[in-house]
Amino acid sequence: MGKERIRILAYHSVRDIPRGVKFSFNVTPIAFAQQMEYLASNKNNVITFDDLVDCKEKGHTLPSKPVIITFDDGYADNYVNAFPILKQHNFKATIFLVTDFINSVSIFNWLKLDEPLRLHQQDEKASWLPLDRQSILEMQAYGISFGAHTRTHRKLDEIEEHQAIDEIVNSKKRLEEILSEPVICFSYPFNRMNEKIKGLVKEAGYKIAVADEGAVNLKSDFFKLKRIGIERGDSLNKFARKINGAYEWIEYPFSVYLHMKRILSQIRGNNQ
Repeated sequence: MGKERIRILAYHSVRDIPRGVKFSFNVTPIAFAQQMEYLASNKNNVITFDDLVDCKEKGHTLPSKPVIITFDDGYADNYVNAFPILKQHNFKATIFLVTDFINSVSIFNWLKLDEPLRLHQQDEKASWLPLDRQSILEMQAYGISFGAHTRTHRKLDEIEEHQAIDEIVNSKKRLEEILSEPVICFSYPFNRMNEKIKGLVKEAGYKIAVADEGAVNLKSDFFKLKRIGIERGDSLNKFARKINGAYEWIEYPFSVYLHMKRILSQIRGNNQ
């Protein structure tokens, strides 16, 4: 991996959700605050994708313990709950937006909400909604960056090429109209991509795209950069292991092994 590994953290929603509901793609505001405090006290250097590109293209040196903070989808709670905590530590981040939902009065249509969570969402609908233009521009003025996460969050490897081009190209165009600056980053919905999709992203003018799980360095494929997912069940100790590398070398491979073992067991059971 080289001398300096870069941890790219992947968040989604930052909010409180009732216990017992089936939604793992969130962390509570308290947990997020503790995680950001850990980064600060552990002397991790929070950098941006622009910094990463400068290091690769201009030969700039990476700081020690580099971390990039990202969010997928663009929930309003990123502004309400995460943004104030980031500002407390003077941290930057990148939010990957699904552009057709900006200013929407409906929640993201791909969310699979069970009934308890659906009721909770109805009670606190405003913070479940996608980000609006005003919040985006306020965060941009502080230094938060934005990348594209397609127009509608479709699985790019399952649609026609012209549809994939529309999702990739026009999400970039819409964001650049809002931000009045180039958009260089892209996140593959559901981490679904292949070499063809990767090529389309590159042709569209992006410089970086994120997918998969793990750490990266300056020699990594910049159109398939790995991230480390941070989820609801992560204790602060587990977060620390993800930051420091123990998780990626021991726990994550073992969890993949157990998952594959369960799948093979199910296949054998179905064939009997």
